[in-house]
Amino acid sequence: MGRVDPTAPSTTFPPGIGPAPSQTSAFIRCPRLWALSGVLTPRESWTPHMLAGQALHRALEILLRPGSTVAEALDSGVNMLRLGWKPTGEWTLEGVEEHVKRGIRRLSKDRSDFIPEGSEILGTEMCLDHQNHTPEASAIPGTCAIADLIIREPDGRVTIVDLKTKLSSEMRWVERDLRFLPADHQLWDYTFRYTQMAHEMPARFRKVFLVCSPKVFILPGEVEVTVEGLRQWRLSTRDGWYQMGMGKQASYDRMNHHSCSAFGGCPMQFHCL
Repeated sequence: MGRVDPTAPSTTFPPGIGPAPSQTSAFIRCPRLWALSGVLTPRESWTPHMLAGQALHRALEILLRPGSTVAEALDSGVNMLRLGWKPTGEWTLEGVEEHVKRGIRRLSKDRSDFIPEGSEILGTEMCLDHQNHTPEASAIPGTCAIADLIIREPDGRVTIVDLKTKLSSEMRWVERDLRFLPADHQLWDYTFRYTQMAHEMPARFRKVFLVCSPKVFILPGEVEVTVEGLRQWRLSTRDGWYQMGMGKQASYDRMNHHSCSAFGGCPMQFHCL
């Protein structure tokens, strides 16, 4: 499978370089919300949820190292949380820290829920942008793709794992995301980039939700990867990448408020209107 080569020229992304997977996913959900949420306007770069997610991802990295302990993962995650914390009226550091600790312990205890026994860890926080390792690409913000975890399962096939963390239970959103997982553009993007980089098509991608409150639990979902699925993803994103490149030069008022995906309407419609 060759590199991405959009048919239309883009004023932002050179041929072979696309936007970050999370940006593509946000654009597909709603172009206008994508513009409002940070591409054309400044956005908050810190929230308690983002920091807790980073701390839990860091702890998972530690847990997957040979010979590591839960205590080391707890220390690393909590230290990251404390160093990055800012005062907020909604959450306290002590409350978020307790949620993070509970999440780390559950990741350690129930790792087999999303990593089968006998799997080989190929990489954590793995960059999938070998085609972007050029001076031209490095100067372009928002093109990076970092996969949380890539493993080779006992059947010899590769699986891409994406960990999503939530401080509190929002089951309606978790259930919706799992229901439409086959249309998850971010995970298809990871899959395509890994295929380009490793010359090996992953067998599946798996999204794992870690909910930290009020009850801690892990809920995984997965989709089998097919050549046809990758082909459909490329076709559906080429036009989107071009529009995203042009959108940075245009006014968001000219962008339509709608959703291009099977998720239904934009979940933040009141912010877009």
